[in-house]
Amino acid sequence: MAACRLSPYGRQVQRRLAELIRVGRPRRAYAALGPALAATAAGGRRFAALMRLFGGSQRPDGPPTCW
Repeated sequence: MAACRLSPYGRQVQRRLAELIRVGRPRRAYAALGPALAATAAGGRRFAALMRLFGGSQRPDGPPTCW
């Protein structure tokens, strides 16, 4: 159970991430997180570039499991 709820923008970002991963675009999915996680627009662009480079390596081998 989560301790808080996502804002409408947070839910939108989460849906976009899930959709891009579902259609097989993990690098683009993680790059889309950059602007949402950074404090400034310039930081968002830089973070998106880093996430695009390294986000593809974050693919799980199977479906997520609950602890």
